[in-house]
Amino acid sequence: MWFERSSLFVADWKSLTDEERDLVRSVLPAFRTAADDVAAHSFDRRRWPKSLRIHDIEHASGVWSATFNFAAPDLRATFDWSPTTEQPTIRWRRIGNHGIYRRP
Repeated sequence: MWFERSSLFVADWKSLTDEERDLVRSVLPAFRTAADDVAAHSFDRRRWPKSLRIHDIEHASGVWSATFNFAAPDLRATFDWSPTTEQPTIRWRRIGNHGIYRRP
């Protein structure tokens, strides 16, 4: 699984605390494994584990959300499957609290 980052994601990442960045890093291995599994099974969204709370963003076609931490600190990220690569690639769009949904 490959990852790309949007410029908004990069800016959001810089505004996170060290604790928040560490929390994301601790969840990424499970996310990567799950994303590989989803991609290997024709992008079957039912294969996402419930623990990652993956859901699509209703007002943004093709954009998904992952919840890294539901309690304090509230930490979520939005992503899509990048159309610019031949192999499955997640493009991270935004990261932060629930406010990222205003502009996912």
